[in-house]
Amino acid sequence: MTLPAVTEGVYPVTDQNLLLYRIAAFDAYPYLRHAIFTRQGGYSQAPFASLNLGISVGDDPEAVKKIMSRFAGCWIFRPTRLFPAT
Repeated sequence: MTLPAVTEGVYPVTDQNLLLYRIAAFDAYPYLRHAIFTRQGGYSQAPFASLNLGISVGDDPEAVKKIMSRFAGCWIFRPTRLFPAT
């Protein structure tokens, strides 16, 4: 897999077969779990692309729930602990 170029201080990681990015400066805080996810690897149908965490945009709630569970698996915590930025 060829990874896209990233901004300095941000690096790519693959977890649960999902491409995500992490911010190097945040690594100094071991209790801060963070990730920037791409829109690749999800379950949503058009017009929501394939990966959507938005619960208030009209996407299929089951598709959103399924991808939230997958994201939570990246860090082993409950999906209800996710706070997606919209």
